[in-house]
Amino acid sequence: MRFAASRKDRVTKLILILAPLAVIVVLAISSCKDQRPDTSNLILPTSNVSYSRDIDPLFSQTCLGSQCHSGNSPAQGLNLEAPSYSKLRNFVPVLVVSGDTTSLLVRWIDGTYAPRMPSNQNKLTDNQINGIKVWIKEGIKDN
Repeated sequence: MRFAASRKDRVTKLILILAPLAVIVVLAISSCKDQRPDTSNLILPTSNVSYSRDIDPLFSQTCLGSQCHSGNSPAQGLNLEAPSYSKLRNFVPVLVVSGDTTSLLVRWIDGTYAPRMPSNQNKLTDNQINGIKVWIKEGIKDN
């Protein structure tokens, strides 16, 4: 009888140890996000490009969707969570300069500078890169 109780105590202790561990593993696995959101369906216009209508949704899916430029410790200190326009415009070093389609932002998204952005994801489409260039050329408006 004593042996059965002792075995039962050991099983109970084992369950008490393994149950929290199992919960932690399940939470860790379920919190993992796809690091490669599909943004190929986002088509940017060839003129009159707006940050809020066109650029921000693209950045939300790529830069925030991968959790690189969001949260408490965003990559390079650039948090693009809403409101992101002023954060992007006021970031140091200067990422975008009105009219300058060779701005740092463009050089990172087109792969001129490494690492290409968005990092560890599918490259932006030519249309998206050109749309960002048009937005810059047209004066980096938030219209």
